[in-house]
Amino acid sequence: MAISSDTNRVTYNGNGTSAVFNFQYEFHAQADLSVWIYNSSRTTIINAQALTTNYTISGSQDAQNRFTNGANVVFNSTPATGDVISIFRSSAVNSNYLLGFNEKLSGPELTKG
Repeated sequence: MAISSDTNRVTYNGNGTSAVFNFQYEFHAQADLSVWIYNSSRTTIINAQALTTNYTISGSQDAQNRFTNGANVVFNSTPATGDVISIFRSSAVNSNYLLGFNEKLSGPELTKG
């Protein structure tokens, strides 16, 4: 299944009270999201956030465990006022299919999991 949008980043401003931030785009695994907190000028990374250590992901998953409607990033500690929260999707798609020089593309081979 292809990802339905090429938008891969959302940004929010911390207000000292909100701990839940929405990433409304499809992604395939929790590890596909990266979360960073910057200072207010977006020039210094205050902290790269770690899944389960700094935040969790809540949302509905389909039968293949993909987040087709996006999900929420829920921080364990509320980001401070002035912090800039950046959530981005980095879905690497890897294939083991090897195509030699001048070989034909086989449709069934390309769709193997």
